[in-house]
Amino acid sequence: MFGSGTADTVGDFGHLNQTPLLDEQVTDPNTGITYYHMVLGSTASGFAQEIYIQASFDYGGFQGGPSSASLGTGAPGGNGSDPLDLTSGIVTGEGSGNPNRVIMRQVMTGTDMSSEFLKTNFATKPKITQDISATDMSAHVAIDMSNSTYGTSAVPGSFVNTVSISDGGTPLAFGTFDYSTDAQNSNVTAGKYTYAVGATTGGAGGTYNYADGGSANTGTGVIWENFWDPAQPNPWIVSTNRP
Repeated sequence: MFGSGTADTVGDFGHLNQTPLLDEQVTDPNTGITYYHMVLGSTASGFAQEIYIQASFDYGGFQGGPSSASLGTGAPGGNGSDPLDLTSGIVTGEGSGNPNRVIMRQVMTGTDMSSEFLKTNFATKPKITQDISATDMSAHVAIDMSNSTYGTSAVPGSFVNTVSISDGGTPLAFGTFDYSTDAQNSNVTAGKYTYAVGATTGGAGGTYNYADGGSANTGTGVIWENFWDPAQPNPWIVSTNRP
């Protein structure tokens, strides 16, 4: 899976050397619950994502397999031919999963930057970290919200933010910042939100509610085509609905 990539074929369409992908179903022997296990990309490429999401025929089925605890319905094609949700009336499933039924890790690395999104169990919220290490500065941000569940909005997560500047060629450029000692009028709201489950598909398609009074419906409101890079030679298998 970490070689040159995978080969996709749908009908008469085919693409070789696509992004490495592992897609399988696994069952927890202790609970009997089945999960889709997916690994996309590789750490060597600078992007890798691994996900476990609960699957069940109670949520519906497609092509002989159970649906997962996320949305992704509609015709024609759904996520298969319209992954960026360009067509009105198609529910592609992006951002719609029930977080209580998902474990995942995503890592990204670059020349001087690395980041990680880590959710280690079903009940609690994730931890997000980002590090920058350049010749003239270093920075570390960590937002750990795993101290609360998706039913708790009153508990803030742990927040770390440090910066060190070391560019001697700029006057007065030396300096450091540490949120724990240097912040003024701090108010950490990270982690102060809840998830209200949706009515169907394993609680997917629900609503995030924030302690400051805001809310957001899952799977909506994001312009996914803004993340599409036409310069990358890695199109999805069906060319329909590309930006």
